[in-house]
Amino acid sequence: GRVWIFATSRVGKRGSQGGVSWPGSLATLAGAGLVSLAAVFLVREMLTTGEMMLALLCGTLAGAAGAFADSFLGAYLEDKGILGNEEVNLACTAVGAWGGLLAAGLLMT
Repeated sequence: GRVWIFATSRVGKRGSQGGVSWPGSLATLAGAGLVSLAAVFLVREMLTTGEMMLALLCGTLAGAAGAFADSFLGAYLEDKGILGNEEVNLACTAVGAWGGLLAAGLLMT
């Protein structure tokens, strides 16, 4: 499949740093959704149906944001030697965690 590279805004080769594709993006959303579904399942007795749906949506988006941040930061910071892989992974985990905290805040209002 075709891969879009963040840093160049052009189509590139699969496996390129900072590359995203439709199949990969759909797999990212599916994976984030599956993790969110498992989390919601674990706390289902504490949430209303509406809260479960919101948690599922927000968790999926937060997980996907972390994954897409990895492509973005990989293209702009890791590929240029500004950050290493471990620092990029930490930053992307923070993006996903912040998204999860934001989702939790939405649920509590």
